[in-house]
Amino acid sequence: MGRILKILLVLVFIVIGVTVGAYALIPASLLKDQVQQAMADATGRAVTITDLQLKRWPPLGFTATGVAIDNAEWAEDPEFATVESIEADVSVWSVVTGSPSALVLTVQRPEIYIEIDENGRGNYEFKTASDDGGDDGGGSEDEGGGDDMELPVRPEIRIENGLVVVRNKQDGTERRFENVSLSVIQDSDTSPVKLAGNVESDGQAAILDGTIASLDSLAAGEASDIDVKLTAPGLDLALTGALDPTAQSTQSKLNLQLSGPRELASWLGQPLEIPEPALSSASLTASIAAGDQKIDVTDLVLKVDAIEGEGEIHADASGERPAVAVTMNFGEIDLSPYMPASSDGPSDEAAAADKPAAAGWPDEPLDLPLPVPADLDVDIAMASLKTPQVTVDNIKALVTADALKTEARLVDLGLYEGTLNTTLTANTDADQPPGFAVDLETNNIALLPILAEFAQFERLQGTGNVSANLTTSGNSVKAIIDNLNGDGAILVSDGAILGFNIGAFMRRVMSLGLNSEADAPKRTDFAELGGTYTIEQGVLTNNDLALRAPILRLAGAGKVDLPQQTLDYSIKPQLASTLQGQDATREGLKAGIPVVISGPWAEPKIQLDVGGNLTSAITDAADVGALVDQLKVNPQMLEDLQAQFDLNAFGNVSEVIGGAVGGALSGAGNAAGGAADKAGDLKGKAEEGVKGLLGGFGRN
Repeated sequence: MGRILKILLVLVFIVIGVTVGAYALIPASLLKDQVQQAMADATGRAVTITDLQLKRWPPLGFTATGVAIDNAEWAEDPEFATVESIEADVSVWSVVTGSPSALVLTVQRPEIYIEIDENGRGNYEFKTASDDGGDDGGGSEDEGGGDDMELPVRPEIRIENGLVVVRNKQDGTERRFENVSLSVIQDSDTSPVKLAGNVESDGQAAILDGTIASLDSLAAGEASDIDVKLTAPGLDLALTGALDPTAQSTQSKLNLQLSGPRELASWLGQPLEIPEPALSSASLTASIAAGDQKIDVTDLVLKVDAIEGEGEIHADASGERPAVAVTMNFGEIDLSPYMPASSDGPSDEAAAADKPAAAGWPDEPLDLPLPVPADLDVDIAMASLKTPQVTVDNIKALVTADALKTEARLVDLGLYEGTLNTTLTANTDADQPPGFAVDLETNNIALLPILAEFAQFERLQGTGNVSANLTTSGNSVKAIIDNLNGDGAILVSDGAILGFNIGAFMRRVMSLGLNSEADAPKRTDFAELGGTYTIEQGVLTNNDLALRAPILRLAGAGKVDLPQQTLDYSIKPQLASTLQGQDATREGLKAGIPVVISGPWAEPKIQLDVGGNLTSAITDAADVGALVDQLKVNPQMLEDLQAQFDLNAFGNVSEVIGGAVGGALSGAGNAAGGAADKAGDLKGKAEEGVKGLLGGFGRN
């Protein structure tokens, strides 16, 4: 609306200026053509005036009817704005001397049609002749050809019965604001300027009311008090202070009270998709000092429902790049009321996101806001932040940015009984892809609740310490993964793998089901689990994974190829023969069969390494039965298995397997009658035993 008012004032002064220069000599039709062209140059759009009538005797003025400004080419409506009539009167002598003391301007039935297309482009974006590199005839700002316009000393301006239609094709909404009115009136040279406005939508109105104490003071370069109030559905805003034209500054107090933010948003055509009763009230108070391209907001107090914060904001646009500094301190913030209720299960999109990306990493360019458009220095503190998934204490977030680098830090974040420190850096060089660095360290974080909250995984208990120092570069996810380098470490202490007894499982597999251990607890306690890793061009290498528990040891090594989404990993166990091995010394542990995990993430293979020979893949209990069949026809693998883990501790395997396998172990021929039936029993025992253990871990 402000842009339209400015255009109308331009029209007024063009007409009056031309009229004074050719008073009573130039026909109105010729003058109308000149005004239409001047307005077209000022807006970059065709402007038509149906009729222009001049007032050739004092008071000097004109009446223009049927004024229309063309719309953007892509817009739906033919006109961007129309005005039924514009009537202006001004003192001839005041115009001639260049200092008009009074202006009467009345604009009847202005209609503005605002459109926003699917890409967010607005039809209110004007393109003038100067935008094409042409001379707009205005000269430089120093010569008075800038955008600033001086209002008359004593105005009487009225805009009546207006209409604004806002059509947004991004969300398919259309809003009508009717009975739009605005008046700026000074009754006498010494009286204050009164501001009044009104706009209605859906039967509810927003009302503007305010005063400027003295236009004479402003015209003389002196300060003048201002007092502006705006009320709307759910909104009360008050701005009081002073304007100082000499210092080109304002000093004011802002008091914004939102008694019904949801009501205001609905009235503006943007209903909030937030569960009720959240966002039922909000307020903002602050002191504002503005001038010389700088704004200082101090004594800022923000309240949203039960959330409270205070701080200050400083913005400076006088340099080569805008600079913004923000300091805010909040108490406890609970975002749970503002978030949608969680569903009973994951959505189709979430389930798809949880699946490995078998097709590879996305290679589409990322739309990153780098470099950020302003220099930043942000310091935000919160006593705590709560969501339905997590509660974080002692938040200290620091963000700095300039044309070459953006850095975000979290300092001593309280997270699940431990702390987190991290720094994320983005380097932006116009001639290079963006580069990133992550420095992360966690201390003594409780893993069971954090994994349950974020991964719905309730099988790992313990205290976690993680470190990572990573660097990468690229403008796509694929490039970032391909260029990932760094190192780090993971250590879980005093923990347990819940629902699964690794020792009992490995003994049962290695004994082909003969050792049932039905009473084995469904958990694997350990003292430590962890290791270090390096990453080079996206390939993670770990050579020292270790799990140390009373009844077993696990040692792991291998590679995880992030770009190709594959892994090749080997785990070597050492096991106690029975549960009484809880107190066994390291020398009392027996070497177990290595487990090899390899292949793509989407379908990894789990195999046993028996004497350097890999068995068939084990993915469920039935595969253990197939493994028995494989051993029955491969005497050499069974001999290697017996040598690696004492199968005879669980009975005479040669009698159980019988046939060719029994002969290979004992050196005798076929075993006694019934061996074949026992071999069949072995397969069933192996399947049932392993199925029971896997079932405790959530697999069948």
